[in-house]
Amino acid sequence: MTRKVDADRKVVLITGTTSGFGKLTAERVAADGHLVYGTRLPNENVTSPGPGKLLELDVRDEDLTRSCVDQVIGEAGRLDVLINNAGMGIFGATEDIGIDAAENQFNVNYFGTLRMIRAALPHMRKAGTGTIINFGSFAARIALPFQSHYSASKAAVENMTEALRLEIQGTGVEATVVSPGDFHTGFSAARTVIAGPDSDFYQAKRNACFDAVNKSELNGLDPAMLGELIATIVSSRKIKPRYSIGTFEQRVATHLKGLLPDGVLEPLVRRTFDI
Repeated sequence: MTRKVDADRKVVLITGTTSGFGKLTAERVAADGHLVYGTRLPNENVTSPGPGKLLELDVRDEDLTRSCVDQVIGEAGRLDVLINNAGMGIFGATEDIGIDAAENQFNVNYFGTLRMIRAALPHMRKAGTGTIINFGSFAARIALPFQSHYSASKAAVENMTEALRLEIQGTGVEATVVSPGDFHTGFSAARTVIAGPDSDFYQAKRNACFDAVNKSELNGLDPAMLGELIATIVSSRKIKPRYSIGTFEQRVATHLKGLLPDGVLEPLVRRTFDI
């Protein structure tokens, strides 16, 4: 049954809200009075569901993505903001990661985002208004060793968003990408580590890099800062093409990427990850 939602409250669908950025974002956006729908994986055991209604969703499933969006519109009458937060990471040498694992990385991070956009955008265009917020990453700008597929999937999301934004100009719908750096969340613990049968060759580098990544994330920014940024975007009348948020070093590095020769930047990246 459709329920009337006040015009000053936005109807917001956020994917992947049972932990990390997603849960924090749902809590922060709901605190502003917006109607929030979150999502969980089918059969996922959720001990603390957070604010709003929690819908069942696997972004790898075409039918579930469409039914999720349809349920929001069927209940709330509209969808004002789609936040594509759902994602995952794998850690391992490019050589060690099989095609199935690499495809799954893209299926969640890139194609999952695309499925949600394809499900939501027709409704937003018909309404003549809407905001799509996609999650990129610092890794999309500077590829991270032993996270090549994660970096590539996020680069794909950022480039797709850039093109989408141009395509939908004039429709009343806007798209943007949020590119976070290191934050102190549970993402490291949730990352899948893959080692192949001949991974001894990479072991020393992989372990050193893994330790450096974990240390960087443990010392990362307060994730509440990201929640504040998302809440600001949700309430904004004018949306920027991109929002980058990370440590000072990460923000400087992304700017230097376009200025420094690769021969200068690459040793800096190696030093950062102790490889």
